[in-house]
Amino acid sequence: MKEGSRRLNYRMNRINQIEKASSPLKCLFALLLGGILPLFMFWGFLDSRLDFDTTPNWAWATIPIAPLLGAILLFPPTKRLTIAPRLGFFVFVLHAAMMLGIFVSGKWPAVALTALILDIIIIAALSPAIVGRNPGRFAKATIFWLALLFGPGFMLALANGFIVAWRAENLAGERPYCIQYASQTDPYAYEPARTLFDLSLLKMQARLMAGGSSSYHFQNRAVLAIDDGTRSFFNWSYGQVAFLDEALDRNRPSGVAVYCRPERHFAKHLPIWDHEAKPIEISISARNFLIPEAYRPRANGNKIIINAVPTDFAPYSAATRSSLYPSQFYSNIIVTDANDLSAAFKRRLAFGEAKPIGPEFGLDKTELYFGRLTTLPDRRTRNTLYTGSNNSEHLTEFIDCDTRSFRAAACRFQFEGDGLVFYLWISDPSQWQTVEQRLKGIFASFEQHQ
Repeated sequence: MKEGSRRLNYRMNRINQIEKASSPLKCLFALLLGGILPLFMFWGFLDSRLDFDTTPNWAWATIPIAPLLGAILLFPPTKRLTIAPRLGFFVFVLHAAMMLGIFVSGKWPAVALTALILDIIIIAALSPAIVGRNPGRFAKATIFWLALLFGPGFMLALANGFIVAWRAENLAGERPYCIQYASQTDPYAYEPARTLFDLSLLKMQARLMAGGSSSYHFQNRAVLAIDDGTRSFFNWSYGQVAFLDEALDRNRPSGVAVYCRPERHFAKHLPIWDHEAKPIEISISARNFLIPEAYRPRANGNKIIINAVPTDFAPYSAATRSSLYPSQFYSNIIVTDANDLSAAFKRRLAFGEAKPIGPEFGLDKTELYFGRLTTLPDRRTRNTLYTGSNNSEHLTEFIDCDTRSFRAAACRFQFEGDGLVFYLWISDPSQWQTVEQRLKGIFASFEQHQ
């Protein structure tokens, strides 16, 4: 009897020793496994196309609050049940309900959705508290990684703007410079940095845009343009934490398209979160325009580019934009000095077989067919062209519509007005007069007469 009792005690002691020896390995395994989801989520958060235009910049600083509060629940005593996990569960359920309401209302959709996803993960980790159990190793590891990445990690991502500004100042010295970052909504374009938040890891990313050829493009995350008589361009590298002489297109004759205005100590003048929106002065052909910042004006050579959608041409806003325009690419309005539209029309006709149809919408209509002739001409690929002329037979309007395009705005509209040429996309060529009158009136209001 005593011999059996000793064997049983020996086995129990052996089991306890094995469990103690394996306990650190189990904790390490749980810590590694619990970090997979938070790491992927944090990486996806930084690399996603977030909508910053509809949310105040300072609101993003509220993201770390929930993960850091969740980390407090990692420290209650583990040997006895406490009320902390259960109370925390219901607090996060309430917070998730609030975030869901904010997201549905469209108030701060990007911030609310991010906070809601964090809440859901933490709620799942705390769910054992409903039946009176403390969270296990894996659940605690998940909460730990969320708190680490979306707490200190998130704040470091925001603080990246100060590092970028410091590096730019050291490189430029007393030379005029400016910084522009990859546009979040317009492939191939850049946005001038207006706050240090624009230079944070959240916004300073080169993201792929969806739709057609814009799905694949090469773009720098940020470009530093130094102008001391001869412009030089530098690309920001997260790996080197510095600006490198590797900016794309820097060796092209036209150089990198610069949308920001160089000045001495550019970064020192940037506010942290918000800035006062001021009209931007741009000149082409010795004509000066003062354009509200809401139109996102930028100069590119002898061109002015703004963002607005016909036919009302309200300032571009991500809060009010139509789903028909998923990208600024089709809300770009390009204005340049006078050009010969007749030459553009002739070049277009050279690509196919032109068949005049007659007048429509007050313009001359031409069908342009491509490919081989079949028994049914409309089986060939075709474009519909509209042209308008003044009394001297000078071409003043040219509309090129792709009749088989999947895009809502499938007509490229070019017209002359007040010594300028306007280029934009429209969906309905019958509205050309309204579009032309409103756009000319808007630019007339921008012009500054000395």
